[in-house]
Amino acid sequence: MQGGIVQGGIVQGGIVQGGIVQGGIVQGGAVQYPDQAPPNYHAPTSTQINSLAYDVAPVPSQANTTIHSPRKYNSADQCCTGCVSISLFACGGIFLLIGAILLGVGIPQLKSAGELDASEDFIDLGKTCSIVAANYRYTRSEDRREQSYKENGRTRYRTVYDIECKDCYDWDGTLNTSTAVHRVREQCRTRVSVRGEDCSSFFSNDLCDRCPSGTPWPGSFTVNETVQCWVARDPPPPEEYTCYGDYGSTICLKAQDPQDDIDDAKGDAAGLIIGGGVMTGLAVFCLVPALIVCFRAQSTTSRTV
Repeated sequence: MQGGIVQGGIVQGGIVQGGIVQGGIVQGGAVQYPDQAPPNYHAPTSTQINSLAYDVAPVPSQANTTIHSPRKYNSADQCCTGCVSISLFACGGIFLLIGAILLGVGIPQLKSAGELDASEDFIDLGKTCSIVAANYRYTRSEDRREQSYKENGRTRYRTVYDIECKDCYDWDGTLNTSTAVHRVREQCRTRVSVRGEDCSSFFSNDLCDRCPSGTPWPGSFTVNETVQCWVARDPPPPEEYTCYGDYGSTICLKAQDPQDDIDDAKGDAAGLIIGGGVMTGLAVFCLVPALIVCFRAQSTTSRTV
């Protein structure tokens, strides 16, 4: 701009020659005064000259100016955040599903067992049953699973076995007033068990092949013994009760207190509920950090937009 007066404006990146700048800011330029006044030049008045000290605003110093720029996240940051969130959500979802299944089975089962009354469902006949036969079994059971271990700093896997050997009896009896034979009780007791046995090893336990010999457990009864027994009022009784070999028939004769069946059902239900609670707790442990990560990522994205 040449030969004029700039009032209340801003001149950037240019040259002001032979003029007066009032109330504005000159940035990135220079002010030059020529030897001769340009055409149509009007000299400033004394009032205009005196007002320069008040109208010209100082140019802010870049040395004292702080420029805030938003943080930029690269694709690696976004991938890391996304992968962590997805992993935590997947972990929490699996635990939550398992917990819901366990609780969904355990709670109704506990409620059903709590509504049972052995004295109402069975008649206590006293010692009116005679044990006529004992069928003995020496059983071996195994569960195979994969187990991890470290070797030279690397994680490897091997097949291991959980093995149990049990003495089992099937007791047959009759009512003193009848000759009909009924299975009145089945019972087992563990003689020996091992967990995590590597049966592929040369020094593996003998249980990998067979159960050890020895004196068997004698069981609770003896043949020709008269024992206490119970009979169902309205056979078949609720499914929480066990009727050996006669379930669904016209008689359910037991040489075992039916209250034991109720206690076992409650114990199984409590185990399911505890397991469901643990799984639900693990789900919360995974989902809460996932929500925090997503919330922070969303907040950061909102600030950078």
